[in-house]
Amino acid sequence: MTSNTEVLAEPRVGFIHLQINNPMIAWLAYRGLLSSVDAVDSSFLSVWQVATLTSAVSESPVFFDREMALERARAKNNPGAVSRLRGLYIFPTREEAERAAFEWDGFRSAFLAPVRVRAGSTLSTYDADWISNWAADGGADSARRYAVGEPRSVTPHWEHLVSGEVELHSIELREQAYEVVKAWWPDSLGLLELGRLAAEIDLPLGYIAAFPLGDPPAGEVRVRFMMNLADAQNPALLAYMESLPPERVNGTDLHRQPWLLPDLRAREFSVPISHWIWSSPR
Repeated sequence: MTSNTEVLAEPRVGFIHLQINNPMIAWLAYRGLLSSVDAVDSSFLSVWQVATLTSAVSESPVFFDREMALERARAKNNPGAVSRLRGLYIFPTREEAERAAFEWDGFRSAFLAPVRVRAGSTLSTYDADWISNWAADGGADSARRYAVGEPRSVTPHWEHLVSGEVELHSIELREQAYEVVKAWWPDSLGLLELGRLAAEIDLPLGYIAAFPLGDPPAGEVRVRFMMNLADAQNPALLAYMESLPPERVNGTDLHRQPWLLPDLRAREFSVPISHWIWSSPR
């Protein structure tokens, strides 16, 4: 491991910002177990990758250009560190998290929650001030110094990137997430409950991620969102559910009919192959 990167021998507490007004993020939050894409399937795309690719096809690809510069710097100068495009973003303290909510557009204190990063996860530490000041001094040198974990000043704004799994125990945030999912996908609440129970025994059932599909004749990559349903009939899950007392299971939702998958089709988009820098899409 490099100086700013470690494999955790013990769990590590921190704080996460989850924009649960997005129903897909709310779904993942309610499950209670957040996994980086590499911990589930290396062919999946992270939320940050999707945001980066969306910028690539926008009228102002500044975000895409910045993230590509940072990723190239990491790959060249610190390849063992967790990539911004693949990891989960965690703050080491509430103070660092509240600072982000105060300084960054789109961040809200109400969306902050304590988490527990599981042992065995890989964690890299960076100074987010390099990102905050990118417009003023961004460039190859700033990208390199961010990538190796160098502080920008005597008052760095530390953030962690995690490759692995993070437990979300905030009942309040998860209850808010549930209400968001209920408003968007009321006929999917049975599957949401099943996914929550599966996460309690470390099964990825209900995990949502973006998935790239290549279309060489069209010269593009189609990004689709899919849900893991492989463990729906897993005997371990069925046995676990039978072992739980009734008050531990939302039976109303679990037995609600009909059971429909969340409609994720509206989130699909295409990216020119010229903007694709990762492994070949399927």
